[in-house]
Amino acid sequence: MSVKLSASKAVGLFLKQKGKCQYCNIEFTLDNLPTADHIIPKNTEGSTNNIKNICLSCQKCNLLKWEKSLDEFLNQKEFVKELFKYWF
Repeated sequence: MSVKLSASKAVGLFLKQKGKCQYCNIEFTLDNLPTADHIIPKNTEGSTNNIKNICLSCQKCNLLKWEKSLDEFLNQKEFVKELFKYWF
């Protein structure tokens, strides 16, 4: 699920993550812009909008993760990675 960040927080995350998706480690480009994502989904108890619960992900990972827990997403990602190797 996507979240809006201030420019300064987005730049801070971008630098912290070295310009790469938190989930698949692909480098962000003009063709692959980052999206802000809740690590613990907003529909989950304990989720917050605190910057510690936000990361930058590529659009494909953000769509795949949606409202899944991190564990659910990572298990799904391995399956999807085999099916769609060109995504990662």
